[in-house]
Amino acid sequence: MNPIFMYVVWSTVAVAAVLSALFLLRLLIGLGPLIQRLEVIADWLEAGRPRYDQILEDLEAQMGELRGISESAHRMVGTAENFTDDLRSAVQPIVKEVQDFSRTARHAHAVVAAVRTGLDTFFLHRRDAASEPESSKEVFQES
Repeated sequence: MNPIFMYVVWSTVAVAAVLSALFLLRLLIGLGPLIQRLEVIADWLEAGRPRYDQILEDLEAQMGELRGISESAHRMVGTAENFTDDLRSAVQPIVKEVQDFSRTARHAHAVVAAVRTGLDTFFLHRRDAASEPESSKEVFQES
C-alpha cells in the first residue's frame, strides 16, 4: 500500500480518536452537575422515607376500615333485599284481593248503571204512554 494513503488513514483515525475523547470529556463534565442533582434528590427522598412509610401505613389502615365498611354495607343491602322480598311475598295476596275487589266493584257499578238506565227508559216510556191522547189509542186498537 501507498505510505501516503496509510499516513492519511492513520491521521484521520488519530483525529477521530482525539475528537471522540474531547466529546467524551465534554459529556462527562456536563454529567457532573446532573449527577450532583440526582444525589441531592436521592438524599431528599431518603430523608422523607419515614414520612412516606407512615403515610402508606395510614392509607393501608384506612383501606382496611373501608373494606370493613363496605362489607357491612353489603350485608345491610343483602338484609334489605331479603326484607323487600319477604314484604313483596306478604303483600302480593293482598294486592290480588284488592284487584279482585276492584273488579267486582266495577262490575257492580256497571250493573247499577244498567239498572238505572233501564229504569229511566221504563219510566220515560211509561210517562210518554200516559200522556198520549185516547183517540190515538182507539185508532191503534181498531186496526
